[in-house]
Amino acid sequence: MPYIDSDSRFDLDEAVAYALEALEDVGDTTLDRAGPLNYTITRIVTGLMDTVSYKDICVLTGVLENVKQELYRRAAVGYEDTKIYQNGDVPEYIKYERESS
Repeated sequence: MPYIDSDSRFDLDEAVAYALEALEDVGDTTLDRAGPLNYTITRIVTGLMDTVSYKDICVLTGVLENVKQELYRRAAVGYEDTKIYQNGDVPEYIKYERESS
């Protein structure tokens, strides 16, 4: 969950701003920055591993999965809903929605 208290954010925001600035300098597009972003995330995550253990792998991959899901929920869902409105829904989804109601 990225919604931490303001004191905790304050301690991290300077490092995040520095990382964002460095990643923006890599290229002009998200595609240009994908590899360097992956590298940065990999360095952070593996740098936080206490050991290579099942527990640590589960915790850290769980965090990454939660980040992915929250990004999708906050950024992609609205985009997808707009496209459904503009272009029409997939017939099978309409059928499932009626059956679950």
